[in-house]
Amino acid sequence: MSSQRLIYIGVSLAVFLLILITAATSWLAGTLIGESSTYHRIAARQMATIESFLDQHSEKYTKVTVHEASSGHAYLMGSVDAVADFDLLRTEMERAFGAELAQEMMRLVDVGAESSDGRNQAERRE
Repeated sequence: MSSQRLIYIGVSLAVFLLILITAATSWLAGTLIGESSTYHRIAARQMATIESFLDQHSEKYTKVTVHEASSGHAYLMGSVDAVADFDLLRTEMERAFGAELAQEMMRLVDVGAESSDGRNQAERRE
């Protein structure tokens, strides 16, 4: 084989490998961006559901805010004045999202005062 032919084959192989690497990188980037968009969509839907409930009961939940977690879920943060308000919120979150996710979403919500039986929120969660 001539040296020109070997150069042509080498350049062709290098171009092929660059195209292959570029395609793989583009596929990976697209997958990651698509997944991130899916997480955001799920969290946005959850936030809309939660905010709708909070708006319907605005007098009870003035100190509760809704946020988006990087895990693709919404979460609540703040405090409520009464255990009954906490229980109502938890019940609604469980109805809308299931018990396990509701517990995770509400882990940053505190009860401002102890319940009538003397237990605080941490004791009630056990």
